[in-house]
Amino acid sequence: MSDTLTFAEIDDQHVELLPPRTVMSMFTFTGGRNGGNGGIGGNGGNGTGGVGVNLLNVNVLGHQNNLAGNGFGGDGGNANGGHGGHHHSAHSASPPCGCPTTAPSDSGGNGGNGGIGGDGGNGTGGVGVNALNVNVLGNQNNLAGNGFGGNGGSANGGNGGNG
Repeated sequence: MSDTLTFAEIDDQHVELLPPRTVMSMFTFTGGRNGGNGGIGGNGGNGTGGVGVNLLNVNVLGHQNNLAGNGFGGDGGNANGGHGGHHHSAHSASPPCGCPTTAPSDSGGNGGNGGIGGDGGNGTGGVGVNALNVNVLGNQNNLAGNGFGGNGGSANGGNGGNG
């Protein structure tokens, strides 16, 4: 908490103004460093069908999907570049205030480059039989003997540091 000054105490204070040629200014730099380059995305997996039989499936006024012996490959992985770092502010002042003429402004680092994304997994269908499925006024999905490959892993670049 501050104390209240009397007029006599204020009169005893000495204030020295800076010469009129002294200039202090603040600069804000916008934008940052560059983001990293994208890497190589992974390949999608292969899908190989097996043996599938759909036999005597009945659908009345509905929606019916019968999948048997299908193979579905997984998606390839991502390899995105990282984001660039950000600039920070700097100030400049002309002498005689003691500040350097131009204070340095650290630049943010560049974003890391993306790596190589993992390949998607392969899906191989087996032997599947959909038989005697009855659907009336509804939705029905009948899956038998299908193979689904997993998705590939990502290899994204890291973000650049801030300056």
